[in-house]
Amino acid sequence: MSGDRARGEVDWIERLRARGALLEGHFRLSSGLHSPRYVQCALLLQHPEDAAAAGAALAERLSARIAPAPDTVVSPAIGGIVLGHEVARAWGSRAVWAERGGQEG
Repeated sequence: MSGDRARGEVDWIERLRARGALLEGHFRLSSGLHSPRYVQCALLLQHPEDAAAAGAALAERLSARIAPAPDTVVSPAIGGIVLGHEVARAWGSRAVWAERGGQEG
């Protein structure tokens, strides 16, 4: 961690690298955009202590913009369920998830 970080603050880039979750190369994202990096969050979130720390850190950052804490946190299935749950836990909120809607036809 760099010397200017507050004591106890997590260096998320290093934590992602340590878990093998930060991939580098060329990636075409589902949006169609391209990126030199991709975070495979499942490799981090499979560790409960990392999932809880990530949720708490995200809730703390969001609290500057979202106050008071929401009653419910909605996350996307499948990849966002664990993180959404941990954000909700940090806020003391309810956690639900939603699936992407399909097209009727």
